[in-house]
Amino acid sequence: MLVAAVAKVNGYFYAPSTETYWKQAYSQDNSFLYVTTQYLTTAALDNLAADVAPYENLLVCAPAFDVGLNKRYDNITVKKIPQSVLDKCEYGVDNYNLNIVDVPECDEEEWEND
Repeated sequence: MLVAAVAKVNGYFYAPSTETYWKQAYSQDNSFLYVTTQYLTTAALDNLAADVAPYENLLVCAPAFDVGLNKRYDNITVKKIPQSVLDKCEYGVDNYNLNIVDVPECDEEEWEND
C-alpha cells in the first residue's frame, strides 16, 4: 500500500519486480523506485548502489536518512516519505484491519475440503 502510494505521488508505475527487490516501481528512461520503512543509513545505500547499473536511475524514499545521502550518487536520489502519506498507509502491524462487510460463513467440512 505504501509503495503504491509513493509511486503514484512521484509519477511512477507500481509494478514490483520478481527478480530485483529494489525495483518496486518504474518510470521512463530506466528509472526505478525503492521504498523502505526503515531509517536509511549510508551503509544501506552503498549496498543498494552496488546493484544499480550506471545507466539506471533510482529514487529511494524513506521516512528518514543520514545527512548527505541525496548527493552521494549521481544516479540515486533520496527523498523523505511525506508524513501525510505515512499517516494514510498502515504498515508494520500484526493484524491489518480489512473492512469486510459480510464475512461468508463456512462449516468445518468446507474448510477440510480446501
